[in-house]
Amino acid sequence: MTETSDVIATGAAAIALLALGVSIYEAVSNRPRLRVTHYVGFGVGGLDGDWLGISVINWGRQPTTIASVGIEFPGFVGNDGQLRHAVHMPSEFGDAAPKLLEVGREAKFLFRLDIEVANITTQSGSLGSMRDLIGRYGAIARVSSTWHSKPIRKRLKINIS
Repeated sequence: MTETSDVIATGAAAIALLALGVSIYEAVSNRPRLRVTHYVGFGVGGLDGDWLGISVINWGRQPTTIASVGIEFPGFVGNDGQLRHAVHMPSEFGDAAPKLLEVGREAKFLFRLDIEVANITTQSGSLGSMRDLIGRYGAIARVSSTWHSKPIRKRLKINIS
């Protein structure tokens, strides 16, 4: 027969393991979690032209600072044959980086689609407009925050004509 003290000890050990599991889960999940979405606007809110909006939402448990937001063109290859990423900073409309993003808040960064993107390989000339580059190479939103060691990258599924 089992003694009462053995049953109590087994129950206490089970409760301690459960408490340890909850503590580990809390420690791991206590961080910002960023969700990146995108949208295309056409002359929205009195702004002329077409715009690409990148929305960053902090749905985690800690505030974070968005250090930078840019657009990569993953298919762009430089003159030397190496894969290059052209990054374009958002316009003065919308939010600007660095931006403190509290829990549950959203930041919106706007990119003009008709703006010419500078050639970062040769440091001169233009690669073409944002619209042309997205149409040719596709696009990836790149969001850097102070909390995450690597930038968050999200492929944008956009059909721009």
